[in-house]
Amino acid sequence: MGYEVARQGKTGIIVALNDLKDQIGETWEGPKKKYGVLYDRLSYDLTGDDYAPFRALLRDHILETWPLGPTDELMGEPVLERRKHSVITAAHEVGVDARLLRKLLADAGIIGNEGDDRWDVFDADLAAPFLNSINRQVSALQLQDELSLSRSQFELLRKDGYFPPNLAAAGHKPLWDLGQARSFINDLLRGAETVLSPGKNWVDLAKASQRLKIRPGQVIKLIAEGRLTRIGKLESENDYASILVYFEELENTLNRPNAPGMTIEAFARSVGLKPLQAGRLIRKGHTSATLAPNPKTRAQQPYMQQQDIAAFKDNFITLRELAILRGQSWQSLRAALKKQEVAPFSPDGLDYGPVFQWTVLEASGFALRPRLQEEKR
Repeated sequence: MGYEVARQGKTGIIVALNDLKDQIGETWEGPKKKYGVLYDRLSYDLTGDDYAPFRALLRDHILETWPLGPTDELMGEPVLERRKHSVITAAHEVGVDARLLRKLLADAGIIGNEGDDRWDVFDADLAAPFLNSINRQVSALQLQDELSLSRSQFELLRKDGYFPPNLAAAGHKPLWDLGQARSFINDLLRGAETVLSPGKNWVDLAKASQRLKIRPGQVIKLIAEGRLTRIGKLESENDYASILVYFEELENTLNRPNAPGMTIEAFARSVGLKPLQAGRLIRKGHTSATLAPNPKTRAQQPYMQQQDIAAFKDNFITLRELAILRGQSWQSLRAALKKQEVAPFSPDGLDYGPVFQWTVLEASGFALRPRLQEEKR
């Protein structure tokens, strides 16, 4: 059946994907539910060059037909730019009731008067000026409710300079721009991994700050500065309560005495490598690690301390991090690297994963290290 569809070329494949979308599940269900094993295999198993055209077709089709944005994940990769809005996602972003927004969008000629608010999509770029013109000022209680932000967290964040009101004139209760507040949350979640549920390793900002006896503003500052590289997001959520951090990385970044560093496994996952690949880089002497006793077993094992992580990032960048830096999908980035004949790091023919040396990237003119970009500016 797959061959009969594929032999018709791109047009036939798109027709088949549309048929599957219309026939399977409810209209509001995501692409993973709709496409099932096809989605899973192309996302995580069939990742080689032979399947690249099919991955690109499915990914582009989903981006053009689903209202996915920078807080979502698609085929194992973070969505870096929104192409389509639904009435629901747009209403969520600007803080307007969906029924009212539908009427406003219809009056502006952007979408029809009737339809499914969760499923009818429209071009996000074309609608941006109109959506930006809608400015909703809300009270502190409304803001907390819209962002799933507790009062105690809100007050602590306010003390650290976050969420200043847009209107705070004398004799008038302070008001906040909900769209601006959501944009702040979206920036924190940019490139985040999707997590099904929090646990011992993945914790929300409130729990992380409570466990380490620090203020949540300190954690947000680390995220904003890029010092925390492994950020998670609860599946199907995109508010303050959905922001998750990897506790071991946070603890190590804060230089807690009981944290000798990030384990190799935690470090590997934070940069987009497999633990086996990161371990091989260390064993072969291509990047450093620090031997330290395990806090529980006392056995000596390698850890990635701050100086080791800094040394790695000064020499290497992974495909995942390069994609986020350049603002493009892994798929298109792989193709661009291949076109310019930039190969992953492998001086001895061993598999070190999708990791590239900065010197090679710079020599080919493909990319500059962030600090060199700043100096060039």
